[in-house]
Amino acid sequence: MTEKKENLLKKKLFEAMELQFRKPGYRFFMFILGLPTFLVGLVSYGISRSQETDGSRKCREAAEERLRSEGELERVRQEVREHLENKYRFFQKDCHGTAFERELASLTKKAEQEMIDLRTKAMMEEAGISARTGFIRYLTKRLDNNGVLVLSVISSLPLYLLMLLCVNPFSRYALERAAMMIFVIFGVVFVVFTILHFSSSDPATNVLGETATIEQKAEFNRAYGLDQPYVVQLFNQFKKVVTFDMGKSYSGNEDVLDALMRKFPTTLVLSVCAIIFGLVVSLPLGIIAAIRPNTAWDYITMFIAMMLLSLPQFWFGMIMILSFSIKTKILPATFSADNPWTYIMPSIVMGSQFLASVTRMTRSSMLEGKKSGLHYYSQGKGAEQLERCSSTYARECSDSDYYRGWSPVWADSRWFGCAGKGIFCKRNRESYH
Repeated sequence: MTEKKENLLKKKLFEAMELQFRKPGYRFFMFILGLPTFLVGLVSYGISRSQETDGSRKCREAAEERLRSEGELERVRQEVREHLENKYRFFQKDCHGTAFERELASLTKKAEQEMIDLRTKAMMEEAGISARTGFIRYLTKRLDNNGVLVLSVISSLPLYLLMLLCVNPFSRYALERAAMMIFVIFGVVFVVFTILHFSSSDPATNVLGETATIEQKAEFNRAYGLDQPYVVQLFNQFKKVVTFDMGKSYSGNEDVLDALMRKFPTTLVLSVCAIIFGLVVSLPLGIIAAIRPNTAWDYITMFIAMMLLSLPQFWFGMIMILSFSIKTKILPATFSADNPWTYIMPSIVMGSQFLASVTRMTRSSMLEGKKSGLHYYSQGKGAEQLERCSSTYARECSDSDYYRGWSPVWADSRWFGCAGKGIFCKRNRESYH
């Protein structure tokens, strides 16, 4: 059993390696992280390919000579000429012009190469010469040896850690998003810093005010490194991003990272509350709207979702404070981490657009599941509407591959469909209960 698991893991690892090697971005990082393995593999592949090239070249020359002596190449040329002449006559074109000769030469060369390739492949199989393989396929075949694999893992451990992350689709997706996030962060820092650096505004004047003296402005620029060249300042900004050094705020001279981390727990709690509120409200609304499409409930639900998507959150928050704090005094207007009632309004405002998006997606996904054959299958078995929703729609929306095993059912000749009602029935269906 252990050996089977090892073989399965190696198979998945090599498949992930071959798959990711086809992508230029992954290929670059694979070369960097697994440089020793790829260097040795390239040298070995070059030697092996030179030997294979000699054998394949001899087989190709022999195949071409044999086809020429048998008259097969001449027969192919005649067939191509006849076919092309018939085509030109059908379209009433000149069969003796330069265009005809050019197309004839191209088609003839292509047909001859295909016939020579087929004969060469057959002769190589008879002689026991393996066909030319790509580099990554050659490398994975060599790594199938346990000793070679151990040496490769020791010398190129980061490469195999990357491949293990790529085996699982979820971890590969998270890895790609994390890499994309890094590029986005540095890109945003570069663009924003460049715009601010070459803008007409003066940071020292904006912070110290118009009454600041020249000496005070010079001291401010020296303290914050604003008197240095553009390239040096940009490099310092990138360095601060890598080291999580956000500097100090202009007002109060407080460390920005400490201020953010002090407020982060409260922000996290508010975000979780907003997500919970959005899910608890949106999922039932979307499901009910999908169960009763084109009804008053469906229209009202979609109208509310569209309205919440359109409302700016800052304006929605002010309306909530005005309605529930100032006028009715139901909820407190100011936030306090010790008072749980103060989490209600921020959670509703923060989760409003999330609620609207999930409601629309749930409705559309449920309607797609309702159109599938699983719905009619459950209906044909006599399932109630709520049971069909819970067992059929939700699973269809969450995992489309879940019910692939049911595909042979529709090919069963004992099934028949009533086109008027769209219900599939089964003879003696009691045996399936």
